[in-house]
Amino acid sequence: MFWLGIVFIVLAVGLIIGELFTGTTLMLVGGLVALIFGLIVLFTQGSVLLGVNWWLVVPLIIVVLALMAFVIWRVIKTYRRKAVTGKEDLVGQTAEVKEPLDPEGTVFYQGEYWNAVSNSGKIDHGEEVIIEKVDGLILIVARKTKP
Repeated sequence: MFWLGIVFIVLAVGLIIGELFTGTTLMLVGGLVALIFGLIVLFTQGSVLLGVNWWLVVPLIIVVLALMAFVIWRVIKTYRRKAVTGKEDLVGQTAEVKEPLDPEGTVFYQGEYWNAVSNSGKIDHGEEVIIEKVDGLILIVARKTKP
């Protein structure tokens, strides 16, 4: 029975490592169950020389559960974040007018020149504008109000 506990622990380590590559919670749950069963088998069926102390088993289970809870928490937090690329990232940002907008012209945003259309009248060179909408490769902008 001692070797069965070792097999469960090795299986648990394999499942937990597999979880890191696949991202499914099924392998994590299986790994934690296998770890708990393996440690229980080692504790209850081990010989006097090879027995495992509960003072080792309990902290190990707690550390593994805490580590997996942290990983799951970070994954959930990552999925809930707003997209930071593409059109969604441009809206609400500030750009600088490089070619006067009357109503069409060019603005400069994060090292790139963009064609833009002003919806707040003529805007001169050097003024700052707020990107309100993205229509293909054209930015719809409005004059930045000064506080």
